[in-house]
Amino acid sequence: MTGGYDFAAVIARYWEGYDTGNEELKSAALRWLRGEYATRTDARRDLGVRTIVDDASIYDQVKLLALFVREAGYRGLLVSLDEMVNLYKIASSQSRQSNYEQLLRILNDVLQGTARNLRFIMGRTPEFLMDTRRGLYSYQALQSRLAENTFARDGMVDLSGPVVRLANLTPEDMFVLLTNIRRVMQDDENACRTRH
Repeated sequence: MTGGYDFAAVIARYWEGYDTGNEELKSAALRWLRGEYATRTDARRDLGVRTIVDDASIYDQVKLLALFVREAGYRGLLVSLDEMVNLYKIASSQSRQSNYEQLLRILNDVLQGTARNLRFIMGRTPEFLMDTRRGLYSYQALQSRLAENTFARDGMVDLSGPVVRLANLTPEDMFVLLTNIRRVMQDDENACRTRH
């Protein structure tokens, strides 16, 4: 996979730091994985790798992380991207389109099954999706892939497509939700007390 060699080398460097008690090496590996290196020179000096995680490679790194998570014994990686409407608010149309191209790449990979062990949940507003001037529908390739099922109307919901529209919570649903949150918080508080 793209970037796999350096990703594996950084994971190995983290393990080396863990095994020898070298906190600096572990910290450098984590910095690289979080995309905190600004220059390749620094990454090469600290970790012996020639690349860094940047805007152009972040998605490839997430795919590698999903594979690593799978190899570690989990079923995969779920990435939650909330407040997607902030892409809609980008003033520069060129920057906005670049972000939409990345979203298209993600969507294509997920729909075609090439993003193995990786799933995305993206929270957005209806305007961000449907606005044909600035929203996702302004990018024709995204509009065609995200279009609603024409048979899902008159209260019917299609849960098989990439877009799932959520209905607003009723006052009763809100009451149940808040009651459950309160119960979870109380259980957590009681568990903390019993540990101390």
